[in-house]
Amino acid sequence: MKKIKIGWKVVEVNEEGYTSTSQLGKGLVIYNENTKTFPNKGFGPLCLFKTLKAARKYDNNFKRAESIVLKIFKAEYLQSDFTTMWSEHNETSIKSAKRKYINSLKDIKASEMALADWIKLKEEVE
Repeated sequence: MKKIKIGWKVVEVNEEGYTSTSQLGKGLVIYNENTKTFPNKGFGPLCLFKTLKAARKYDNNFKRAESIVLKIFKAEYLQSDFTTMWSEHNETSIKSAKRKYINSLKDIKASEMALADWIKLKEEVE
């Protein structure tokens, strides 16, 4: 049986509530506190950070590129057996995602990121 782990999720705050920062359209994931959130049909797994330090780097990098409101949450997650993320049209490893989102993932190692079958936001980090 897989063990529930602790990580850090960066979410965007907008009219939908708390949402993923890297997916749009059908892939947009809406998060609620203390509720397990799963990938939308045709997408998966979810991505988060293993360390608060990496989450803070992402938050800072992303805010420099975009003028949006972000929050960091301590989160529980179930580590995925999958080693790539996918959408309806493509499949991406964490290393490939780092190349694609080079500005927001600058100075963050692939080993500081995790893929999850589900994520539960626990408490906001100041």
